[in-house]
Amino acid sequence: MNVQPKRIYFTQRHPSLTHDRFVSRWRQHGQLAMHFMAKQNWENVIRYVHCDAVHDSGIPGVDDQWDGMGIMLFRDASARKRHIAFMEARAALEADEDATFFTRVNRHGFVAREQVLHPGPGGRIKLVRAFKRLEGISVADFEQCWLTRHVPETQACFGPALLRQVANWPLLPEAATGWGLDCDVVEELWFESVDTLRRSTATGADPLHRPALQDTATQQLAIVTSELQLYPAP
Repeated sequence: MNVQPKRIYFTQRHPSLTHDRFVSRWRQHGQLAMHFMAKQNWENVIRYVHCDAVHDSGIPGVDDQWDGMGIMLFRDASARKRHIAFMEARAALEADEDATFFTRVNRHGFVAREQVLHPGPGGRIKLVRAFKRLEGISVADFEQCWLTRHVPETQACFGPALLRQVANWPLLPEAATGWGLDCDVVEELWFESVDTLRRSTATGADPLHRPALQDTATQQLAIVTSELQLYPAP
């Protein structure tokens, strides 16, 4: 199976920036990233996305300490290797990260295998959650629990409000120190609007803390985002 590596990272703004100023500064950083992607003739990256955090969304269990989530999808494993081997780009982007983010984004990210669980066109609003399996639970047992218990419960809970669902499973770390984000899955759930998501969480069932996972994993983070695809342009 040809895996298209998917880089995911969570962002916190530089202390000198408000959230609104951070969004524009992050776009500036994104333009620099795309400049170097273009210098490689877009042979490596096939999708580049910024997901801006929606603070004060009123969704229970959401953590507002994060300001966004970035996504980069690569053509294949070789493309990922070529991308990170471009030292000119790495030096320039890391220097720009220091003026944009609280810390380097690789400290809060990983590279994953994407699995589409509920296909659909998605929406602009996305609920993102990261989970870590409990000590003593194997990777295989966790994945089985996720697919056979958590996924159907989540889809039943949200019902037709859920437009798309994707799980992102960590690939083997690229460095001996491991990934900066120590989790076992990052889940993306798309909705038409914040109001739609808010109404679906006000039905009495709490979709942010599913019973199916209580004896298997802990939720590490949950954020509501507004997704913008920078490349290819919609």
